[in-house]
Amino acid sequence: MSDIDTNVDLFVRLLARYQGQIYAYILSIVGNYNDSDDIFQETSSKLWEMFGQYEPGTDFLKWALSVAYYRVLDYRKNAKRHQKVLYSDDFFKQLADSAPQHLSKTREYLERLAHCIDKLRPQDATLIKMRYNDAIPVSDIAARINRTMRCVYFNLARIQRLLLKCIEDA
Repeated sequence: MSDIDTNVDLFVRLLARYQGQIYAYILSIVGNYNDSDDIFQETSSKLWEMFGQYEPGTDFLKWALSVAYYRVLDYRKNAKRHQKVLYSDDFFKQLADSAPQHLSKTREYLERLAHCIDKLRPQDATLIKMRYNDAIPVSDIAARINRTMRCVYFNLARIQRLLLKCIEDA
């Protein structure tokens, strides 16, 4: 495998691993899905363009978030030109500075949630996964498992309470 192929493979693996956190960082600052989508695409392109500067073995996410931060700054400059700025620069800076801490807490919360889902009874885990991972409407779930919608809602609420308690106790 050539060095170029190795770099492409490494970049794709790292971006795939951290894309959700990079996007969440951008969204937490910008607060708009459409703009966040655009900024994420620009950030991904810029990350690839600058990947030669990344040192393998160092914190890719930290590096990527710094690149994303500058993409967001560019967005702010353009928004100012078009009178779309809603927040002061100081407020924006505070958001950008606090976002990595919130991402870390979110990651920890999601890890606890995954652990708690693994501890559920198989039928409860399946119900949660159908509703939230697969986004299957409650009416379709009810038909699939031959239960009423009310029963499905009741079970989802019960499982959510179990998961919340498990997460809080973890």
